[in-house]
Amino acid sequence: MIDLLSKKSERLTFGLNSRMIGTGRGDLFYIDYIVAKHNNFKNFIELGTFGGVTSLYIGMIARLRKSTFYTFDISDRRIPCIKDSWLDNMFFMQEDILISANKNVINQIEKENIFLFIDNGNKIKEFSLYVPYLKTNSVVFVHDWNEEIRESDIVEIIKQNNLIPFHNDMAEKLQSSCRGWIKQ
Repeated sequence: MIDLLSKKSERLTFGLNSRMIGTGRGDLFYIDYIVAKHNNFKNFIELGTFGGVTSLYIGMIARLRKSTFYTFDISDRRIPCIKDSWLDNMFFMQEDILISANKNVINQIEKENIFLFIDNGNKIKEFSLYVPYLKTNSVVFVHDWNEEIRESDIVEIIKQNNLIPFHNDMAEKLQSSCRGWIKQ
């Protein structure tokens, strides 16, 4: 039997080459858990596209909910088969989102019931730049928790923006490297 959370299987999304996949199985299980328990998300946003595998996964979730999905990155490094599989509710935006708060990102984040997934090159800066624009009941998730971003890095932003941990106990149980907060 395959242990789906083991190191060998953690990056097997869609059976693609693991070098182009940033999120692991525990991360995707956590995302699935969240969207199954909370069906109020209307718009899905990702900061940091990389190969686009996680983008396609979240974009499919958005499509099933008749929602839109926007992903932002400074360059287009999506795998060709991912580009070929891109859905009509999914929008890749080639933008530099780290110099300052990007107007196109803000326009998406300021909508109601946002699912924001932060997985770009400077997660602390992205969290600082974009979380203040979230509305009540929107959720933010960060990837690479305790590797590229820690609670001590963002504790003041969490307090200032009235963010409450969002099923992080489940993230730990699923061995996810994501953590989430909901804006109250």
